[in-house]
Amino acid sequence: MKRVLTGILTGLLMLTGCQHGNRYAFVDIASSEKTLSRLTEGFCSIPDSSKQERWNFLLGQGHQVADILLYGDPDQAIPTGYAADTLSFEDFMDHLHVRHNRLYTDDGANYRILLLGKDTLSTQELLRLSHLSSEGAFIGGKRPVAMRNATDSVSFSRTVDRVWMNGNVMSGRTPRSILKAADVLQDLKTRVDSVEYVHRHLPDAEIYHIHYYGSSPVRAKLKFRVSGRRPTVWNPDTGKISDVTYKIRKKKTKVVLRLVPGDDLFIVFCPYADHHKMRFK
Repeated sequence: MKRVLTGILTGLLMLTGCQHGNRYAFVDIASSEKTLSRLTEGFCSIPDSSKQERWNFLLGQGHQVADILLYGDPDQAIPTGYAADTLSFEDFMDHLHVRHNRLYTDDGANYRILLLGKDTLSTQELLRLSHLSSEGAFIGGKRPVAMRNATDSVSFSRTVDRVWMNGNVMSGRTPRSILKAADVLQDLKTRVDSVEYVHRHLPDAEIYHIHYYGSSPVRAKLKFRVSGRRPTVWNPDTGKISDVTYKIRKKKTKVVLRLVPGDDLFIVFCPYADHHKMRFK
């Protein structure tokens, strides 16, 4: 009996709640520490003169995180705090799948909404769009008004009407409102305009590259769509890894950084967060 209880307690200690995006998962502490050790060793072993190699090392990890998948050229800007990827015709037709309302590509990347930038589609494209919508994908952007390489305009129009009757297919709405309907939080929220970011996801870590292109130093409050993991600052110029104060609240982690013009920094979320920093409400 004692051995069984010990095993249960060990399992509980090894697992703790963690928020990635809008999904709830469990953090395997041992696996997280192993990932952190691998990343640290790879980052710190690069010679001091090789900033670009450190930069490439971290940005080569995992998959890039983007919530929006673009098919065509949208007529509205991508909202601040979200990233987007483009989709080719071949990928749209043959390499895109839907699971649990998310869009997945064959290489494992996943997205929350598909944004159409075309108002002219072929019958094949429209049927593919119909299939994706029936599987639960959130779709927005331009509603097709013309067909390409098709002869039955009546059938085409009926299919368009049927697809756009689905509650998860929206036209005449901004990308931000569609993301809100899909319950997608901003990946990075800040009031500092001159901040660009790239987000990479690993099973046991989240990596954000932060570039500040402003003209004067600034104290930036950054809210990341990550919780349950402790952030650290990785400087590719020096190879130094530093702790940073943080607070976790409402599925986000807030970090305050002093940024100077030209800053290129990485915020790495990997080990289990100090529970005293968590403020869930």
